[in-house]
Amino acid sequence: MTEYEPPRSREQRKQDVLDRLRQDEDAWVATASPDGVPTLVPLSFLWEDETGTLVMATRRTNPTAVNVTPHGLIRVTVGHTRDVVLIEGEARIVDAANLPTATRDAFAAKLRGWSPRGPRWVFLRITPRTVRAWREENELADRDLMHTGTWLVCPTDSDSGLGAEGTTGPGGREQGGQGGQGGQGGQGGQGGQGERRGARDRLP
Repeated sequence: MTEYEPPRSREQRKQDVLDRLRQDEDAWVATASPDGVPTLVPLSFLWEDETGTLVMATRRTNPTAVNVTPHGLIRVTVGHTRDVVLIEGEARIVDAANLPTATRDAFAAKLRGWSPRGPRWVFLRITPRTVRAWREENELADRDLMHTGTWLVCPTDSDSGLGAEGTTGPGGREQGGQGGQGGQGGQGGQGGQGERRGARDRLP
């Protein structure tokens, strides 16, 4: 019989999720075209505490950006298969010129100076609507940590960018539109060529 570590409390899982979002650099990002063609690519990201959103960059013509223009559902997975953070939410396209300076500087600082510019590039600001986290089978029962944009775990002293009722932050001036559950995409489909350098962007 397989023996697992004792399951974490929801409070501990939420803290672990926030720590991973602040520290990790790369995530798997899944979207789908209007006719249902999935795209799954790795992208680098910034977690912005002040707004409770993730920020990523890709080329305007890449499938990931096209699938969520001007906004759309998205699924983001951080961590390996034995320590999963699964986020479903809404992505909104932000032109590079419209990204707040503080966000751009934080993005570049986290990714060792990488700061895409010019009309070929766009940023994705992702507002989480559901968050799930689990490691082994014994953590599946309480894996839901956020639902419809509201944390199911009480805020802690380390939380930033979360509303008084435990909701995600406003998502910056670029946010708007309808939220959504049930991220799109999956394995296979379009490879999103040129969507990464490392996990940033492969093309110059």
